[in-house]
Amino acid sequence: MAAGRASKARALDLLGLEPGASALEVASGLGDDVVRMKARGVRAVGVDRSRTLIAEAQSRHTGSGCEFNLIDTGHQHDWLRTFQNPWIGLELSGLLADAGLVDIRQDAVWLPTHGFAESDLLFEIDANSRHLSAELPQALSWLEAYRRAGARPMRAF
Repeated sequence: MAAGRASKARALDLLGLEPGASALEVASGLGDDVVRMKARGVRAVGVDRSRTLIAEAQSRHTGSGCEFNLIDTGHQHDWLRTFQNPWIGLELSGLLADAGLVDIRQDAVWLPTHGFAESDLLFEIDANSRHLSAELPQALSWLEAYRRAGARPMRAF
């Protein structure tokens, strides 16, 4: 998606990576962003808790000079659980500061998708709505309305 690629490029620029610096990507997935960081002359390391994703990143990027490591600590698990929080955008800076990170910057990005299937692929709309339905029963009716709406914009519940 063009919007996703533009957002990734902007985020990478905002990191202000200088040659010789080190960069760590938590939840690095397939490692493409780690390789982009490495291309800027930094030591780039990606970590993820998925053995499958780390193995695929290592396979895809053999010879790139990037490091990909499995991390399976409770701390990362606790951090990843915060993504179930609908207010994470408001709380993330504080969580990162509490973890010792400095020079934290926030930016909002509009990431349009084309229909339910693409949104679900990117954001796991179905699974997250079903999970939320235990506390917010209206999440299921919103989910079904979103499925029927196709590519039309939907308001949050």
